[in-house]
Amino acid sequence: MAEMTLMAEGRPTDVLGTIPGVSEVQIYGEQENELRLQVFLPRPAGLGLDLGDVQAALRTLRADTALGDLETASQSVILRSRDPEVTVEMIENLRINKHIRIGGTALVACTAKEREVFARTGGETSVGLGVVRQSLGNTLTISQEVRARAENLQAELPENMELVITSDGRIYIAQPIREVTVSLSGWQC
Repeated sequence: MAEMTLMAEGRPTDVLGTIPGVSEVQIYGEQENELRLQVFLPRPAGLGLDLGDVQAALRTLRADTALGDLETASQSVILRSRDPEVTVEMIENLRINKHIRIGGTALVACTAKEREVFARTGGETSVGLGVVRQSLGNTLTISQEVRARAENLQAELPENMELVITSDGRIYIAQPIREVTVSLSGWQC
């Protein structure tokens, strides 16, 4: 999943996002990673520290680093960081005081974030890309361009990955246009 997510966040998103009339490319079912800091409360207490000391050390990270929520679960605290620049080593080496680092009081790990959205294609786990049209974008033109670019992108993907178009808004537009054209071609003045 991580490989598919990395691939989807890269070139395919960039290529499809530059199609005229496309507002954005959304990714569904991706596997994000997160850092977890699990503080076992007896450990800092045995060193004369409390959870507030650990939290104070974490606040020394850059002010724009999103640290997420603190969750209490059976005498431990889990802190989630979604900032890709914050590493396990960076958190482990943060000083709580002159002699103690966070790594000495807590387990820091990079883990897979619990997913809320899952994507499946043909019964297989997948990562979905949703191409969102601008309000004035031409659905037929966008659809044709997505198909052409998807074909080119497929050649760049690893052999174990496939770009599959599972939904296409043009079918809801092209068929009615065809029916009106057929109806009008039989109409005489």
